Amino acid sequence: MSAIVLAAALALPLEKDCLIRQGLQVVNVTTPVHNFRMAVYSNRDVVSRTIAKTGQWEILDPRDLAELAGSELPALPATFVDIGANMGYYSLLFAHAGFRVIALEPLEHNRRAIEASMCLNPRIAPRISLLPVALGEPTGTSACVIESSSEKNRGNGVMRCGPAMACPRGARTVCEVVALRRLDDVLADPSLRVTSVDVVKMDVEGSECTAMAGGQSLFEKWRPKLVQVELKQRRVRTCALAQARKHGYTFGEKRGHDQNAVMVDARAESAERAPAGRARSRAQR
Repeated sequence: MSAIVLAAALALPLEKDCLIRQGLQVVNVTTPVHNFRMAVYSNRDVVSRTIAKTGQWEILDPRDLAELAGSELPALPATFVDIGANMGYYSLLFAHAGFRVIALEPLEHNRRAIEASMCLNPRIAPRISLLPVALGEPTGTSACVIESSSEKNRGNGVMRCGPAMACPRGARTVCEVVALRRLDDVLADPSLRVTSVDVVKMDVEGSECTAMAGGQSLFEKWRPKLVQVELKQRRVRTCALAQARKHGYTFGEKRGHDQNAVMVDARAESAERAPAGRARSRAQR
């Protein structure tokens, strides 16, 4: 089914009704459970090419994320925080599944893609809060830039900070100067009206340790049941395991080239299993 036919059948906006900027294309995300339109980059970008060709990326449903930790998703209503939203595949998928979504994405070209996808999907758009945020520890003396790793992975941005940091002249990839915010401050922002944080995806290309260091309320106050982290870098793997031990989380299996793994709140899992265990014990008497 073409995007135009699908839009007409569901009474959704046509592409001409949304701002689809140059370099973006509209494709259909099609999984056994979800079907929606999404703005992605041209086919030179590996993530975009995969979604355009297969209709999916990494997971088919939010339940797949929970299964990485041998767990289950929390019941709705629930909030998903997407740290490093990229083009928004995870954000759109969780919103389509009924979650409230807080998407943090510092790169403007990625946000433009997400905004186009939100326009194309007005039924789920109200569930998504899109913030132009790079996570870190503001110092007042350092500048930070985020640069796309390559045209073949246009949505990925690597952050570098230093006293005189600036985007190189004539850069062949996208580069932006960004301001930092602590995750604790983002979650405490009264305008967001955060009432719970239940599932988190953290993919910020090596800046995960800094994000977690400035986001201790994530574990101490909000205590999400599931937190997915990309563990392909040894430094990130070390600090993520340390945070898991510190706050009573356990990691499930690693999967894929990026070694995505999900830490699960061991206390919550134990509490959820206890009633079932007591029920089985009574039934066996």
